[in-house]
Amino acid sequence: MAATHRKAIVLVSVELFSALGVSLDVRNTLLVPILALVFSAFSYALVQPSADACLNGMIMEQDEAVKNVKLAEKALLEGDNAAAHRLLEADHYMVSSKPLMNRIRALKAVANLRRGKTKNVVRVFRTLLKKDKDNPYLLTRLAEALHKRRGKDAVQAWGIINDLEKRDLIPDAHGYAVLARLRRRAKDLKGYRRAIEQCSNMAGKNAWICS
Repeated sequence: MAATHRKAIVLVSVELFSALGVSLDVRNTLLVPILALVFSAFSYALVQPSADACLNGMIMEQDEAVKNVKLAEKALLEGDNAAAHRLLEADHYMVSSKPLMNRIRALKAVANLRRGKTKNVVRVFRTLLKKDKDNPYLLTRLAEALHKRRGKDAVQAWGIINDLEKRDLIPDAHGYAVLARLRRRAKDLKGYRRAIEQCSNMAGKNAWICS
């Protein structure tokens, strides 16, 4: 054992035992291996709980993720945003598919957005759009996240959703609900009614989306 290591073990162990009310004779070299063993055991005891917590964290594997994504999409459609978030919550994802992982990130952001937990959701959508800039779903969700704001964010939301409507690319009732709110804010009553009609057609039994 190197001299510096022996010295460090002795000094730390002396402090440890002193805290416990036990005095040690540091001149006794036979104590060094014993102190090393005690110090190692003490260090392991400190580190082990955090290691166990990591190992015991919730892990979602790929098959489960595929199933839960479908269930979360259904929950979001039915307005159960908390359930959607719970379905996708995990400490670690054993997912090899990047598109699937990106879908999970997007759906978790949507669930948070609709629960009023808006911190970071805009950043999530912008990040995902960097790799898929023309994705109608992600663009619609970004507009949904921005449209209740004022200033340049509201202007960007209007630009996004208006462009998607012109190209007939709004993917769902929530998107038309965003369009309707923006048109009502702009006092475009004709456009508002048209957007509400489209929203109702797509919402079906979930008419609350358009309110």
